[in-house]
Amino acid sequence: MRAPARTTSASTSCHAVFDFLHRKGVKGFVTFNTLVFDRELPVAEEALAAIARAGADAILVQDLGAARLAAPSARSCRCTASTR
Repeated sequence: MRAPARTTSASTSCHAVFDFLHRKGVKGFVTFNTLVFDRELPVAEEALAAIARAGADAILVQDLGAARLAAPSARSCRCTASTR
């Protein structure tokens, strides 16, 4: 059984990390290698949006469904396929 995602505190932490990276001239990528089940779609969509809002330069996804969920957020960051 998987633990539920906690995007609120994670997105706050991620924002601080991306701010730090960008101040140093470094890009930050997030790997979202999670297979998303139907009942998890709303949580996954919010997590992907939170990652984009936090300032990620790219989101790497494994699941085609996750890629489609990330597409609306892809205007602020790249969404690309993860091969792992």
